[in-house]
Amino acid sequence: KKLYAVAASPELYGSFVELGAVRSLLGLLAHDNTDVSLSVVGLLAELTDRETAEEAPAQMALLVDALIDKNQGLELLVQNLGRLDENSSTEDSDGVYSTLTVLENLLDFRPLLAAQVCERTGILKFLLKRLKVRKFDSNKLYASEVLHQLLLDPECAVKLGELIGCDGVDELLQSCAFYRKREPASEEEEELVENLFGALSASLAAPDNQGRFKHSQGFEL
Repeated sequence: KKLYAVAASPELYGSFVELGAVRSLLGLLAHDNTDVSLSVVGLLAELTDRETAEEAPAQMALLVDALIDKNQGLELLVQNLGRLDENSSTEDSDGVYSTLTVLENLLDFRPLLAAQVCERTGILKFLLKRLKVRKFDSNKLYASEVLHQLLLDPECAVKLGELIGCDGVDELLQSCAFYRKREPASEEEEELVENLFGALSASLAAPDNQGRFKHSQGFEL
């Protein structure tokens, strides 16, 4: 918890990285006790905060480099998502939200990371699975935002159609089809629908996905 003070002092990021603190934190993401991994995710969300990135971009770059290039931070973050059970624990649900916050912060700071995230992790499959949950909540909305953001990258759009074990375009279509005869119940849910259709539109930038869209009867949507 004391490390949260570092998030308020980005001038310390360089020393934080040099001392190996980032490597140690990421190692704790695989801790048997998920409470420990959730604490790490929460700290990373604070460390990568958007305002800090705007105020101290050079220091943030040091942190991001340590997270991404040297210590497999992307892979470990997404792998940890697979251990969280939102149905049984509000802490796990908060952990999913914090993880998506970290990913969004990283993508905002360095948009070209999108292709690496999609190539090196199972984030697309996770987001598609999360969006299939019928109940609307803040995590479902956040999942739609991150998916839309990722698919704006052409390489991620291609990757959506190449997922092993599932048809990413068809699964995204199914999430969109849920609202074919159902009106969003709130402004937030309306934003979710906009994100879903935005993601679908972005995915069609990949020519092969256009064939998948037609095959899945996307035009009937």
